[in-house]
Amino acid sequence: MNYLGSKAKLITFIDSVVSICESKIDKKRKLKFTDLFAGSGKVSEFYKNRFDVTANDVEFYSFVTLKNILENDSSVARSVDGYLNFMNKCLGKVGFITESYSPMGNRLFFTEENARIIDEAVDYVYEMRQLCLLDENQFYYLLGCILEAVDKVSNTVGHYTAYLKHVTPQASKRIQFEHIGLSELKNRRNNVISTDANDAMGVVKGDILYLDPPYTFNYSNFYSLLNTVLLNDKPEIKGVTGRRQDGRKSPWSNPVKAADLLDDLLERADFRFVVMSYSGDSVMSSEMVADVFASNGKYSLYTQQHQRYKSRKDADSAPMVVTEYLHVLDKKAA
Repeated sequence: MNYLGSKAKLITFIDSVVSICESKIDKKRKLKFTDLFAGSGKVSEFYKNRFDVTANDVEFYSFVTLKNILENDSSVARSVDGYLNFMNKCLGKVGFITESYSPMGNRLFFTEENARIIDEAVDYVYEMRQLCLLDENQFYYLLGCILEAVDKVSNTVGHYTAYLKHVTPQASKRIQFEHIGLSELKNRRNNVISTDANDAMGVVKGDILYLDPPYTFNYSNFYSLLNTVLLNDKPEIKGVTGRRQDGRKSPWSNPVKAADLLDDLLERADFRFVVMSYSGDSVMSSEMVADVFASNGKYSLYTQQHQRYKSRKDADSAPMVVTEYLHVLDKKAA
């Protein structure tokens, strides 16, 4: 799926720094790596066979994505062929998505035909799970197939804070549920959790902790609709775009709270190294982050420039490039 803030294009830079940390650890076993704000899962996917990876994110659409990246493989895909074929033959039915996010609900995120098919497909997957006809891996795999399919026919610009006034050619196509392209999974000790990042410090520990906090976007708002589709919970919604009433705003994107959260997390983190991606486009300055890191151990900094994401609002005024900072903390350096 299209994902704002994905680190796919920066993974070589990130790995160059992670590799420096790795070289300083006595490797008598496979290292434990935690991706605390895992998002699209690109970093977790890169390391899933090299380290024992724990990935965390509080958003359900991300949790579904991570379950597939870290815990599923082609054998799961083959086992659900019949279910996927049935979903593609759905005629559709009126449900919450149709009533709330199609022309029937005076919103244009999906055509009415696609919204009806989404309603039937999601209900079907949950019903099969309730009847114990799907195990956990199969359940999350099929939800992942729905996630990818929904994203391809959404009548948006790649996120869900607004819909387009007219249906695009892509959004007008009938939705198709296809297999997810999963890379080979050699490591069965990977793990996916979903909890508050600071609370997770009482749950996870290891060698390298990677942080990519939501310092620019409020992801709960940007992808609220995907959570609604996949949770199948028919929530209270509000506003022109039908955002969930229970949507969360991350305190990490709050300039008043972010520094205290970072200090608390670093102090409690039971890891040898902490590596944090942070952009020049963020709520905390590089100097502020450096001060917090340096107060918790040996600190070092690496930088690289890359193309900045531009919204339609700032397309003309914003700079073309932004600096990506990798702040590194060695908590146990002599």
